[in-house]
Amino acid sequence: MASTGRRAGPGEAMYRCAHCGSLIDEHRKTWMNERGEWRPTAEGASSGSQARTAGFHLSSLYSPVGWYSWADAAAMFEAARENPDLMKGFVTTVLGEPFEEAHEAPEWRHLYDRREVYPIGAVPAGALFLTAGADVQKDRIEVEVIAWGRGKESWSVDYQVLDGDTARPEVWSRLDEVLARDWPRKGGGTLPIRVMCVDSGYATQDVYAWARRHPQASWGPAGAAARQPRTAVAVKGRDRDTALIPGASKADGGGRRRGLRVWSVGGPVVKGELYRWLRLDRPTDEELAEGKGCPPGYCHFPQYGEEYFKQLTAERRVIRIHKGFPRASWEKDPARRNEALDCRVYARAAAAIYGIDRFRERQWKRLEAATESGPARRSSQGERRRVIRSKWMG
Repeated sequence: MASTGRRAGPGEAMYRCAHCGSLIDEHRKTWMNERGEWRPTAEGASSGSQARTAGFHLSSLYSPVGWYSWADAAAMFEAARENPDLMKGFVTTVLGEPFEEAHEAPEWRHLYDRREVYPIGAVPAGALFLTAGADVQKDRIEVEVIAWGRGKESWSVDYQVLDGDTARPEVWSRLDEVLARDWPRKGGGTLPIRVMCVDSGYATQDVYAWARRHPQASWGPAGAAARQPRTAVAVKGRDRDTALIPGASKADGGGRRRGLRVWSVGGPVVKGELYRWLRLDRPTDEELAEGKGCPPGYCHFPQYGEEYFKQLTAERRVIRIHKGFPRASWEKDPARRNEALDCRVYARAAAAIYGIDRFRERQWKRLEAATESGPARRSSQGERRRVIRSKWMG
């Protein structure tokens, strides 16, 4: 929308033709709409029922004269320029286009630049328990180990890629090793992985078979996951859920002893929470010297390479209009992979299953007492364990 000469106000709004650049007065809209044509811009299916289905996009700028005017649209746009919070409504309801909330996606380089110096594979001070999330692909399993402290502050302890055909048992044995490992903690002692969540969206039956070999979780903090370390959980991501852990269902018709529970994970909830956490500012050196800690939810990272952070921020929350109403969805950048984000989501779900969202002061004190007074434990596999080098280790 524009006019010639001086800058026009919203009441003088005109439409600029995308083809020739001419300015069009609104009273010509009736003539234009009467002669308009629907023209598909996407190539449809060549056969089958999908060839009879079409979808079209039309913005409010086509509203008949006397309805929603270009002046109204221009006024709303000018208001949105002054108040960015209004821009979402303009893009989705007036233009009818998807709106990407760029502020919800942290810049990967910012996260890379604020990495910290602590050993990969060791649990930093302040962390009280571990969880892990695993993403299963055809030729590998990727897994991240996360340490958690008060206020849901977290530290990435390790990120490993277990290469191997997931239809064969060898790679699952290597995942057993990760779950069985005792992770050394700064200041002495070791910590086990309390809950490991493994995505069952791919190689579903292999994931189920692996999970059955390990103790299963019930809802924490009083459930089996809180009493028994090294709990394995099969999970399934849900794109439309509004709860972090909507619930669990039986994976099969097995009896009480053999039936496996598959936990649902509300991906949009976890990703929205994670991206809020990733945008938190770290206290300055002066604030740290004065004893000020990191804000609740702050995420710490060791010296991982760039690829990890690109994957962690590979998705964006986009608002699209569906049947006249805005609907949010998470969409992946086609130029990036997102396994690191998936692993982080499953590790957060594992912390929820363990009970972190329901911990009271007595649970935190119990964990602190256990980590401060508990003796260091040797790994059950001792020195014979094969050391798996972190993918992201420099």
